[in-house]
Amino acid sequence: MRALRSLLALGAKGALGLATKPSTPAAAQLRLASEIQMERLGGIFGATAANGDTVCLSGDLGAGKTVFSRGFLRSASGDARMRVTSPTYLLDNAYD
Repeated sequence: MRALRSLLALGAKGALGLATKPSTPAAAQLRLASEIQMERLGGIFGATAANGDTVCLSGDLGAGKTVFSRGFLRSASGDARMRVTSPTYLLDNAYD
């Protein structure tokens, strides 16, 4: 939630080049121009995530779920080279 509020504030200022459209206090629709922006967005969430936080991803094939996850997990773990697989067909995947 903290990351979403920060993101919406930055997007509103144009700092991230994002078009934001809040749909509820805990959700937003974002349009990103590139894969790099999607990975950065995941990194923002990963850097501010706390144990027990839940992030739900939804989107069509090719929407950027894997790229977001890669940014999130690399940022949260501090491992910039971590191999991250697609969350689409994931039942259980533990990252140390």
